[in-house]
Amino acid sequence: MPLCKRTDRGWKITTDHGVSMDADWIISTAPAPQTAALMPDGVSFADDLARPKMQGCFTMMLGFDHIIPMDWDAGWGASDDAIGFVADNRQKPNRALKQTALTIHAGNAWSDQHFDHDLDEIQQQMKRRLFELTGIDASKASHMAVHRWRYANVNLPAGKACLLDQEKGLAAAGDWCLGGRVENAFLSASALAREIFDVI
Repeated sequence: MPLCKRTDRGWKITTDHGVSMDADWIISTAPAPQTAALMPDGVSFADDLARPKMQGCFTMMLGFDHIIPMDWDAGWGASDDAIGFVADNRQKPNRALKQTALTIHAGNAWSDQHFDHDLDEIQQQMKRRLFELTGIDASKASHMAVHRWRYANVNLPAGKACLLDQEKGLAAAGDWCLGGRVENAFLSASALAREIFDVI
């Protein structure tokens, strides 16, 4: 982990490889629990970092050597189900895939409940539930991968667009400030940029 030390001119950051650099501000866009671990004691927005409640997610990627006929582009499951969301990547803008590629997210509540389970077990449960819901046989996929995301979503955001400690030159932004969608990450970063420009 990089070492950050406050100086009269701002911050001195030393990487794990011994490279040092000076900075006026330190900005974290990591998930709230990781940002809280990175920030020094006494940061003014410590309570705001403790507020967000993060949720995990398992993501399964499937690639097939052929096109699977489907009359839908995406589908929603349930938060407490092994299948929470399925997207056909062929239907995304500017894609010209000649094979079916699926991105599948387990429901957040289900993921939290099973978070420490073996990934092979998770994969089997997601494959079985996918077949039950869609009729798609994941065992015929030529590519399959499952990833475990500890901080994939936020069901209780910080409630502020961004967090800033002007005196210490510390700030944080992320989708977890406003809600777990990619556009909220953009909105949070934009709000933080505006706030910093106003004080420098």
